[in-house]
Amino acid sequence: KFLTHLFAICLPLLLFWSLYHQVLSAWWKFDDPDILQYVDAIGAVAGFFDPSNKYNFYTPLQHLSLGIDYGLFGLNPAGFYWHHLLSMSTVILLAYAVLARFFAPLLASMIVSLFVVSVPTAQVTHYLMVRHYVEGLALSLIAVLAYMQAVRQERWAWAGLGSVFYLLATMAKELYVPLVVALAWLPIGTFKTRTRLLIPYAVVAVLYTILRIYMLGEDVLSGYPEQTTTWQDILKFPATFLNVMGMHALWQWLPVLGIIIAFGMAVWRKPFSLGLYSLVWFGMASIPLIPIMWRMSVLYYYSFVIGLLFCVGCGIAFNYIGGLLSHYPWRNVMITVWFLALLLANLLPVQTEQLRLHNVMQARKTQGEFLMYSNSPSTVLIYDYHVANSLIYLRENVLGRKEGVHWCPKLDCRCAIHYPGFTAKQYVNGQWQTKTLSPAECGNAQKELSVTVTLTPPNKVTWHFGPYSQNQGQYYVSILLPDNEALSSNPAFYKLPPQGTHTFHQPLLNPFKLVVKYESSEGWETYSPLLVLEPKQVNDQGLVELVWQR
Repeated sequence: KFLTHLFAICLPLLLFWSLYHQVLSAWWKFDDPDILQYVDAIGAVAGFFDPSNKYNFYTPLQHLSLGIDYGLFGLNPAGFYWHHLLSMSTVILLAYAVLARFFAPLLASMIVSLFVVSVPTAQVTHYLMVRHYVEGLALSLIAVLAYMQAVRQERWAWAGLGSVFYLLATMAKELYVPLVVALAWLPIGTFKTRTRLLIPYAVVAVLYTILRIYMLGEDVLSGYPEQTTTWQDILKFPATFLNVMGMHALWQWLPVLGIIIAFGMAVWRKPFSLGLYSLVWFGMASIPLIPIMWRMSVLYYYSFVIGLLFCVGCGIAFNYIGGLLSHYPWRNVMITVWFLALLLANLLPVQTEQLRLHNVMQARKTQGEFLMYSNSPSTVLIYDYHVANSLIYLRENVLGRKEGVHWCPKLDCRCAIHYPGFTAKQYVNGQWQTKTLSPAECGNAQKELSVTVTLTPPNKVTWHFGPYSQNQGQYYVSILLPDNEALSSNPAFYKLPPQGTHTFHQPLLNPFKLVVKYESSEGWETYSPLLVLEPKQVNDQGLVELVWQR
């Protein structure tokens, strides 16, 4: 029996390392530099208890995990990826341990193998920034194993131990909070025993909710503010999920259609056990995704847990068909061929996604390393990367390189005015392109424009732009505050009326820079040069004034 389990678990592990070992040579991706900046500046544990130093979301285990790597490996990403792949390997082992309680060893191995060879798993394996999805799932699986042991032995000690891992899982990602409800519908023991031994888990769920409210305040239920999920997104979710899995060709749909039919037949025979249990588990995994369902067609890693449950559904379908054909000698051959067809249907989109990620990330690595390590202070890197400022922070504060390449998100007039005469360098289609930045190319420099900015210490700013009225066109301003000397991504310019007042949250003690742009309703535009407001140059009236006109 031991050798059977050993063989069964080796299949998904070998698949995983053969498919994803090249990740070990990857560089930072997407939000990684931003998280590293947070860990360096704030620390790895403040996100657990300090609302004033919270990250965007309440996922403190994410920062603790990457913070440990940062303490061990510094800015060497290889160590981070070793940790990441070992965490994924732990998930594979734990998933098999749970599934082997309900399925035959080889069938459990098939389920986990299908999970390994899926597009959401591929993305999660490539992205350090979603480490909390991986380790949250591992902690959840430990919580499930402890709960199963508690129900079988009817011992509170196991339930208490499992609730600790459940708490850690929720602190990794809120996606795992509904596990407390799903566990009541696990096909073991009696419903009374299951619900009674869920009390420690329920207490943890309440504790987590209190912590989340304390840390996030009014943002406790928020997703991403730029867009919200619609009913159309929710209704399209099944189709979106299958699209995420890469099921586009007819030959891929055939084995999936067989799974759907077989699973439906199994549910039809046991609607109040298998059907209800499946509905609850899929529902509990889907509810936390509702705020971000509008993004799932682009960011596949959101389907990570749903992907695992889908593979469990495949195992249920295999098991049902195996029972129907128990008297046929070719039963095992048919199920094996079916499994291999599903594996191949998943493998092709996974390899396509890996190739896409490799090409995209290679370009990001080339530009990111140039920004961090190139010693060329007269060069501006044109790179539309939302956390480029974090790379600059790491360069200056961790590597100690105060002088280096500057950065602009776009090759536009804002960049040319901030860095006149600098060499702009842009990486396009695998080649570097260069250009000398010139403000003279920006707008109509012959048009009139006037700027008056008055600072009433410590933080009240009044402005007056002219000579054009509001109905003649629109004024814009780009501001560089002293605590962030690099340009930000979006928006490049803020719309402002010709005159107004704004009070900043903090005192303005250091110089800050601004550029004013005017767009005429006739179609032309003009820019001011780079203007500097010096808060320490106070006049006799106790005000700081900046006056410029052309």
